[in-house]
Amino acid sequence: MRTMKLLPFAATALLSLLAFAPAAAKAQPQVIHYHSALADLRTARYYLQLDHRPEYAKPEAKAIEELSKAIDDISKAVMNEGGKPWQVPPPEAGANPNTPIHSAVKLLNDAHDDLSRGEDIPANQGLQARGLKHIEEALNHLRPLV
Repeated sequence: MRTMKLLPFAATALLSLLAFAPAAAKAQPQVIHYHSALADLRTARYYLQLDHRPEYAKPEAKAIEELSKAIDDISKAVMNEGGKPWQVPPPEAGANPNTPIHSAVKLLNDAHDDLSRGEDIPANQGLQARGLKHIEEALNHLRPLV
């Protein structure tokens, strides 16, 4: 008798869980892409800050400014999705500190690819698109130097 009383409650709980499970599963992979992009963006900014050649100072400074804006936007998007922007994986291999501009361009392309995957949630209010725009602006400043 007691089991029969709990049956409707258990069925309702199970249906609620199944209804919300796809939404939670969809949002989680985007955070993974955001984390990967953050790691690449931070490393690209670091490489550009290592380069002290005076002829490249102005375009690098503009690129660093755009990278900082992209990092801020993507960090906010990670927090909106329940992630921790300060806990990111190491950057992808292939960058070389001896060629900082080439390495930064490679990392920016990787970050752009990571951000392009998946859909931005409405709570982010376009943070993904703004982050992509900042990365493209940084690449526009760096491509003539490569």
